[in-house]
Parts: sequence; structure tokens; C-alpha cells
Amino acid sequence: MGDNPTMSNPAGKFSADDIHSLSQQINILCIQDNHRISFLTRVTRMLLTHSRCDSINIWFREGSGFLTVESSLASAEKVRIENVPVMFVPSHWARNSIAMRSHLNDICRRVLHDSHPENGLNVTPYGSAWAGDVTTQLPGYHDKRAKRSAESTTYDRFIAIVPVRIGKLRTGVMLLSAEEPNVLDEQDILYFEDIAETLGIAFNHIQTQTALSERIKELTCLYGISKIGEDPNLDFPTMLHHIVELIPPGWQYPEYTMARIILDGEEYRTQVFKETAFMQEAAIAVSGRKRGKVEVYYGHTFPELDEGPFLKEERNLINAVARQIGNLVEKQEAEEEKLVLEEQLLHSDRLATIGQLAAGVAHEINEPLGNILGFAQLAQQNENNPPQTKQDLEKIVNASLHAREVIRKLLVFSRQVPKKKTLLQFNEVIEDSLYFFESRFIKSGIQIVKDYTEDLPRLAADPTQISQVVINLIVNALHAMSSGGTLTLRTFRQEGFLVLQIIDTGVGMSDEVRSKMFLPFFTTKDVNEGTGLGLAVVHGIVTSHDGSIEVRSELGEGTEIDVRFPLIEEAEGED
Repeated sequence: MGDNPTMSNPAGKFSADDIHSLSQQINILCIQDNHRISFLTRVTRMLLTHSRCDSINIWFREGSGFLTVESSLASAEKVRIENVPVMFVPSHWARNSIAMRSHLNDICRRVLHDSHPENGLNVTPYGSAWAGDVTTQLPGYHDKRAKRSAESTTYDRFIAIVPVRIGKLRTGVMLLSAEEPNVLDEQDILYFEDIAETLGIAFNHIQTQTALSERIKELTCLYGISKIGEDPNLDFPTMLHHIVELIPPGWQYPEYTMARIILDGEEYRTQVFKETAFMQEAAIAVSGRKRGKVEVYYGHTFPELDEGPFLKEERNLINAVARQIGNLVEKQEAEEEKLVLEEQLLHSDRLATIGQLAAGVAHEINEPLGNILGFAQLAQQNENNPPQTKQDLEKIVNASLHAREVIRKLLVFSRQVPKKKTLLQFNEVIEDSLYFFESRFIKSGIQIVKDYTEDLPRLAADPTQISQVVINLIVNALHAMSSGGTLTLRTFRQEGFLVLQIIDTGVGMSDEVRSKMFLPFFTTKDVNEGTGLGLAVVHGIVTSHDGSIEVRSELGEGTEIDVRFPLIEEAEGED
């Protein structure tokens, strides 16, 4: 231990009972208050009151840095707590010269690492370093001409650096300073070593309890989110409303914590919510693409810690919450996609079943229908038939022909009629199909607009079936324009396809009708006005030619249909 000419009271200013009482109070506070911030606030104020010093600065090892606690008589009502990467004596604590502060930083590091400080300081057997009066023990550092901080008008004369330890392990450093010299002596420093050890053990206990508590809160929050995600009775927006309420209890100040989830532009907030300057957020990513974020706000000012006022554990938690929400979105969308695929599969299965049924029914009806038609036509050849009989036979023949046409459509729908592909001129097939409707256009007050692209390549397709597609689509357009209108037929080439575009100015379709328009036997026409097979046949023909149909329609706005047929090389075009 270095010489200390100021040691005049070997008995010390504190008694063993005083130190025992302080240690007991620290232990009681540790039991009563497991929150490290409030614990450190209360302990440093208590130590400052009993130490006779003007300021106390404590560093605790935490992760790769330090948690620093500062308190002084000048601002006794406020204790400053923050995380710092290295120990550094701030200017408002050590008001001596800049050289003196640099020297104190070096002494603090030496005490922390159990390295003997330089000569001039008193040193205890446990490695505490102190100076009763720096003006006599560290000459030059109190020079009035030395450069000081602008706010400093005085400087510290008494300084003590005490290791905070758990047994032999040094976990931090306590710096005590005062403007008056010799406020503590060697015996007092020895007592403060006991207090620092008690403080080290208590704070280590609180650190352990805090880590355990934060982990429990984290697991509770994530488990709650997982249970909500497994509830089959909740829709997804309701899930998010429940999840956002689980977030605040996972943070260290739940009573001041507010949260918000933003997903695809929709917001889900806690019941009490407002934006503040103290915010932590994490992105919600779904399949590698950002779709939203989770935000946590504090509604109160708290000490600076790992990330503003937030803990590093809370950063891990908010990231985990965002990941879990992203996983729930992926699961939800996968379930919806699965339902769509199942519906498509059921629809395909229904179409196949209807097709088989239609083919069977058509073949069963064809033979008796042929007999009816044949005998009716044979009876028509009798010239002695009375007029009424002739009319009745004409009705039988027409009805039979109509029934045969329906059967033919059924066979086309069920693909029982083989295609006969040839290389055809697209525009010519459309013109030939229009021939049957010219008089009807005039009668219904419908104006026809033809916008054909010339010199289109030939299409490899069955001309009869392509004509049937055009006729059925025109018939539907006519029904939609019972009060007249304009029908536009347009052909053009687009990205390897020949396109027929049919636009009418009719009544349009609702979303529900548009979604069902190609289903067999679905019709919006009155009874006896349609079979509901026309568009189903159109869909079957286009699909069998590897084409596609796109429909755009709104109620009162008319309908626009694009029919696309793929182009192939002419050498391969004819079967």
C-alpha cells in the first residue's frame, strides 16, 4: 500500500454495524425488487447518502460491454443508467483536468483486471485504489491552469476505486469521489469493499433472475402465438388482433408497452396505443418478401439500455414474433391455395363425370330419336296428309332436329366427336359464322363492327368446332343486347396466339355469374330458352385446342371475351 499522509483516523468514520446494516438493506432490496433498473436506482441513492461522497459511478460487466450507473448530490433526484461498450469516466463526474480523467480511466481498468495501479495511490489488499487528497498524492493533476470541461468550476480531491466482485471474480468497479479531501479513510475503504462484494452478488442474482424472467416472458409470448395459430375457429384477422395483445406482457415494462402489427397495409393495434419516440420494430417476411412489420412502443421514458430503452432479449423476442407471424401467413396462404386446388380438382372431376353421363345419355337417345325423325320425315312424303297433319309432322321434325343438335353438343362437350384439324383462315371462319345472324342483327337493332387483322397466319383447328365457338359466343351476346347495341368482333395476333375478341354493350355479368358461366347446365335464361350447354361446349372446344378464354365483364358495362388459339408451324398443323 502506498504512503498516505492524510490517514488520521485508523478507526474509520464507519463502524462494522453501519456496513452490516447497509449490506442487509442491499440484500432486502434485491429480494424486494428484481428489476435491475429500479434496484440500481435505489441502491446508488442509498450508497450516495451514506458514503459522505459527492458522486458514485459503478460499472457492471454485461455481455461485451458495461452497464453504468451514475448518481451525484448535484442531481440527487436523478440516477443515470445506460449500456456502454467500455468504461469511461464522464466529464461531469470527474471534474478534474482532462489528463486526470484519462488517468482515472486507466486506474479503473487496472482495478477491474486486478492489476496494480501506479505509484502515488493507496492500495488495499483486495486491490482498491484511493487517494485521500489528489493534490498531495497525484501532483500536477489539480493544476488550476489545466484544461477542464466548460461546466467545471471545481474539482474532486478525494477519489476511491473499489472492485465489485463475487469472491475472487471481479465483475465491475465502483468509483467514489468528493470535492472535500479525506472524506473516507482506509478502514472505510475496506468496509466499502464488503459493500461492493454484497452489491456484486446481489446484482448478479438480479441479472440471473432478469434473464430467466425475460426468457419465461419470451416463451410465454411465443407459445401464446403458437396456440392462437392452431385455433381452427379463428379467422386470420382475429388471430392478429389476439397476437398483438400478447406482445406487451413480453417486454420489461408491460404496463407502458404498446404494440402494432402492420400486414399488407392493414393495422392491428393494442387497445391502448399511441406512437412515441421510443420504438422498436421488426420486419414480417413471407417467402423472402417483406409484407409488413411488428412495432413496439414505450409510453414512458426509461434509461438507455441495449437498444434505446429496450433490452437485447427484447430485440430477439420481437424478431421471433415477426418470424412467427410470417410463418402463420405462409401457413394460411398454403391452406387457401390447397382449398383452391381441391375445388379445381372437384370441378374437374364433376366435369369428367358429367361428360361421361352426357355421352351415355346421348348414345341412348340417338337411336330412338333417329327413328322418330325418320318416321316423321317418311310420313311427310304422303301427299294426302291433311293440313293439320302436315303442320304436326313439321313440328315433330323440327323438335327432333333440335334434340339431335343438343345431343351433338353433348357429344362435343364430352369429347366423343373426334376433331378434324385442317389449316384454316381464321377470318373466313368467323365471316361464315356471321352469315346466319345478319337478319337477326337488323331485326334486334344491333350494329356489327368488324375489325379483322389481314394476313393472319393460318390456324390448325377443326373448322366446324371453331365455327361453333363463334356462333355460341355471338348468341350469348345477342341475348345480352335484347334492346339493341353494338357487337364488335376483332382478330389479331399476340405473342404466338391468334386472338378473337368479342365485345358487346349488353347488360354485363356479376362476379358470381362470371365464375359459373362455363359450368354445364348453368344458364341465366328463362325456362325453355336455353340448355346451359353452349358455353360449356365453347370451353371444351377451346381447351381441346390448347387455347384459353378470358372474360371481363361488369353489370351494366357490357362484356369483353378474348379467345386465344396457339399458333403452330404449318408443317405440323394438319393431322
